[in-house]
Amino acid sequence: MIALFLLFGFSQVNQSVAQSSLGTEFWVCFPSNYYGEGSRQLYITSSYNAVVNVTIANPAFATVVNIPAGTLSTVTVPLSVDITTNGVIENKGIHITSDNPVTVYGMSEQFATSDAYLALPVDALGTVYYIMSYTYNVMPSEMTIVATEDNTSVTITPTQSGGGFTAGVPGNVVLNQGQTFQLMGGDYTGSLIVADKHIGVFGSVQCVNIPTGVYACDFITEQLTPLKYAHIEEVSIYRLPEIACHLDVFIIPSRFVVGIISNKASAKYSHPSKPLGSIHVNLSALIIILSRWPL
Repeated sequence: MIALFLLFGFSQVNQSVAQSSLGTEFWVCFPSNYYGEGSRQLYITSSYNAVVNVTIANPAFATVVNIPAGTLSTVTVPLSVDITTNGVIENKGIHITSDNPVTVYGMSEQFATSDAYLALPVDALGTVYYIMSYTYNVMPSEMTIVATEDNTSVTITPTQSGGGFTAGVPGNVVLNQGQTFQLMGGDYTGSLIVADKHIGVFGSVQCVNIPTGVYACDFITEQLTPLKYAHIEEVSIYRLPEIACHLDVFIIPSRFVVGIISNKASAKYSHPSKPLGSIHVNLSALIIILSRWPL
């Protein structure tokens, strides 16, 4: 089974904005995994000799890692760094700085249910995001925010109610550097987040069956790319013929999708005027997604 989240594509929209996962400063966090067991790790690698500092305010943690060029180092952080609260401001942001560009991955490991994300450096973050998550069919969906600067005003228009927010109604929270904020509950896919300073945003589900109805759930998480990188007008996705797979496609249109076409008649789907929100299409063959506006 393959679960595919289609959101934003990096493109040459603004040449002055970093569009790489390489960086010298990161603010990341760990949305909560199923029952909060296992380990939480950062995988850090570089093409250069790099001195990397990793700090967390709560739980208190600090370490310095010397990474020889072309190698990978693992930093294990306290398990209590998991963000398990709903609608609560915490100081659980993880600050990573380096004297040379590095690539960072976050691994949330737990027996039978692990996932990892590619971390985005601060200069690749943005101020406008749409959440990608999945149907709440076992455990809660999560939308998680980490601030990179003090006095960051964040307006959230969620698709679900909870944590002091009402579905479809904009609500506000103000965060200082390194502070985190999370909403948990139903499927938050399509929720809009707008901030006045750069923030990191994560979409997750504590444990989910993909597709709904299969046995055994798994934790899923991803650091999301901001809307400023959206520039997809046509996407083709090819199923590898030698692999028997299940393909779930989640799309958030910035305005509307023109059509989704599959070479299997039973999988044809079209929605010429879809408002903001998510489209979930279950396909198992070649599809072409056409849109007049960024997805």
